Amino acid sequence: MPSGLSVHVGSQQVTAEAWDEAIGTLAAPLGALDRRGIVPDRINLGGGLPALGVLDRYGRPLKPPTHRIFQVIRAGMERLSTVNAGPLRFLLEPGRHLVA
Repeated sequence: MPSGLSVHVGSQQVTAEAWDEAIGTLAAPLGALDRRGIVPDRINLGGGLPALGVLDRYGRPLKPPTHRIFQVIRAGMERLSTVNAGPLRFLLEPGRHLVA
């Protein structure tokens, strides 16, 4: 039976730090599950990828560091994979990043 953990960074997260913090919250639960003999096989990182071309409340374009955000996500996936006792599949919901 599939099992896993989910986290949602929040809508329109424009900082890599928000992603790093959210992904980091999953390491402790993975370790706790492992100590109980439970090995999740998937992690849902939710949505929150920022749409491009969005303006701030002053009408200035937001320029999210998407390259850095994806670096943090990849590093977090690697980190969580080393914590988990078995292989993990990751799901990332693109949301407004692709449809806006």
